[in-house]
Amino acid sequence: MAESLIKRINRIISGRVEDIVDDMEKAGGTRVMREAVRELDRVVDDVKAERDEMTARRLQAVRQQRMYAERLEVIEEKARFAMEQGREDLAEAALLRQMDFESQKEKLIITENDCAEKERELEESLASLEMRKAHLEEELKHFEAARSEAGVNDDISSSVSRSKLKKVERAEAAFNRAMTGAGGTNNIADAKNTSSIAEIDAIKRQSEISARMDALRGKKKAG
Repeated sequence: MAESLIKRINRIISGRVEDIVDDMEKAGGTRVMREAVRELDRVVDDVKAERDEMTARRLQAVRQQRMYAERLEVIEEKARFAMEQGREDLAEAALLRQMDFESQKEKLIITENDCAEKERELEESLASLEMRKAHLEEELKHFEAARSEAGVNDDISSSVSRSKLKKVERAEAAFNRAMTGAGGTNNIADAKNTSSIAEIDAIKRQSEISARMDALRGKKKAG
């Protein structure tokens, strides 16, 4: 997801820049810097893809909200009509449907806001990545110019650099494994809590239905 991608950027890419420049100087070659630029390009592509996905999800949430708004208007009229016809059973069924639509609409609002926030974060990450790439390319340009003037072969290998990069990658893999394994829970306690919460939700839902039915009865008498 977007958050993990942003964490990856902040944890690895930004933290590696100085090490990459240092490795390049120690190794006397440009291979590490070139690989860093290529890696930044890959991350930029990933971020852009994630941003586009968030945009699509946000727009879909907006469209669905409009759809539910239209359905709510229709269902409210049906509930009122059923009550006027003395069919409280149908009116109650319509109100249950109305509450479901309202719940879905609220979830879509949350989705829209979450996606908008992630879009903003991803745009900021893209700007930072582009700046870092420009910095790396500038460093590479100066370094290659200096090596050219000194007549140094650009194909010198960098065993020190490769070793350091592998250590960083291993540390990243270990971090991900630790994060995945963290946060174990008591399944029995969780099941009990979930059941209790579901019961509370059911009571709350029935209370809301009763209140809405009373409101419809009041409108019927007033009419």
